[in-house]
Amino acid sequence: MHAGCGDAKRPKTIWDFKTGGIVHIKPVLFKDRVYVSSDKLYCLDKQSGRLLWDFDTLGDMRASAVISDDNRIYFNIGGLYCLDAFTGVKIWEFWRGNWSDGQPAVAEGQVYTIADKHLYCLDAHNGRLLWEAAVDQSCQPPLFFNGYLFMGCFERIACFSAETGQRLWTHILGDKNILDTIQSEFKTASFAQQDLGATLPGVLMSVSEGLLFCTSLQNKIFCINGMTGEIVWQCDVAHAALNKPVVLDDHVYVCGNELLCLDVKTGCIVWRSSEQVLAISADLQLAGNQLTIRYNRRLLGRFDAATGSCLKTYKIVSGSDVGAFIIKDENIFYSKKNTVLCGLI
Repeated sequence: MHAGCGDAKRPKTIWDFKTGGIVHIKPVLFKDRVYVSSDKLYCLDKQSGRLLWDFDTLGDMRASAVISDDNRIYFNIGGLYCLDAFTGVKIWEFWRGNWSDGQPAVAEGQVYTIADKHLYCLDAHNGRLLWEAAVDQSCQPPLFFNGYLFMGCFERIACFSAETGQRLWTHILGDKNILDTIQSEFKTASFAQQDLGATLPGVLMSVSEGLLFCTSLQNKIFCINGMTGEIVWQCDVAHAALNKPVVLDDHVYVCGNELLCLDVKTGCIVWRSSEQVLAISADLQLAGNQLTIRYNRRLLGRFDAATGSCLKTYKIVSGSDVGAFIIKDENIFYSKKNTVLCGLI
């Protein structure tokens, strides 16, 4: 328990659904449905948790699916698949080189995916290849903004033209000597025990109004001009590397050992939460005027976005770690090993 948050309460379970494998990532909500990535792609009724359809995959899914406005769902499991989001019927698939299981991006009638050290751009309607560009191996899913694609590949940011695939600029975060040391240490057993994955981590980014906000293994958050690649400001944030920043209006929120609110233009600290959250999740979420973060393994904390005050604490799982979660209105959808649950908060 933390001062100011009160006793940790459990959400009231509305329904639960068991999959045939571990649920590694948060569900995706679309209209009246919930999509769960596990040993299969499952489509559930949001109100009851009833199975509507499932799609057999080639293994456990490690990244969330993406759903477009025209009711199509895209995901990588070896290759890139496009299904009808309502029926689960496959429309097309695309394969290139080595196995790919990262999250694709969809924007303006095109879908972008990474496979075999390349960024591919496809026609979202029929899966036809439009262009490809070479990228580093350890990359986060591409971010689209106003005709540009941004890629984070181990402390490096690259910008591409979404229309042609031309690389426009590349920026290395921080000092190259420090990065070389981090890269070497990452490959040691002591560093790998932190469960950061088998490959070097990419850069976790958010984009807003042409500005990129990136967390770094150097315990910093950077603000970068998306058009030029120049650093606008940087701020020290301990243990921020696993947490994606969240942007709302004139503020950017980031979580490491503590939850911080920064001024978008200057990087100056607006407030810092009095709670030491020790966040382990890369999933800080903003809904209305409240921030939610997973911390201390089995707890979710809700904070006032304006002041940083801790409002409520929820104990989600007893006896095992809480999985990925997403909050919509007064419901929370989260995973516990091979089970997805819907709860009332």
